[in-house]
Amino acid sequence: MPSASLSQASYYCDEPDLPYCIDGYGTFDDEWSFSRSRNEVETYVDDVVDFQQCLAEWLDAAGREADEAVERFNCRAQGLSFCS
Repeated sequence: MPSASLSQASYYCDEPDLPYCIDGYGTFDDEWSFSRSRNEVETYVDDVVDFQQCLAEWLDAAGREADEAVERFNCRAQGLSFCS
């Protein structure tokens, strides 16, 4: 069973949606629509970087949890009654 920290991390790692403007038809109608779309793409790239960082932290936490599970198993396998 995943720990609370893993569950919370996966809950907060929200994959960003592609900007709507890049899937539209045609070209930009004017400078305003071009600038708005560029800003949406820049924000999207920033959000992707944040998403990648969140996933990296989640993966690190998952690795630590797996290491702890192995340590607890090894402790019990050695016949110790108290393993934390």
